[in-house]
Amino acid sequence: MESEESPLELAKRRMVEAEERVKAQAARVAETARRGGDTTQDKATLAVFQTTLRFMLEDLIREQERAAGKQGGPTQPTPTRHIP
Repeated sequence: MESEESPLELAKRRMVEAEERVKAQAARVAETARRGGDTTQDKATLAVFQTTLRFMLEDLIREQERAAGKQGGPTQPTPTRHIP
């Protein structure tokens, strides 16, 4: 039987997936620029992905705080990630 993800596990997984999308899209922007192409749409898509990543980071932080509160211990350190 498959176990369901906790809200914290789900937030962590989504954060990793979003980081991968941002990295891949940034590579597309760089490749299009290298070929001398128009990067307008690629950059716009990257900006949306980066905004989504920021929201997911906020969600992850909230879930970490909730999980720490349920355990009654000190809160976990806030994750630090560079979001371009």
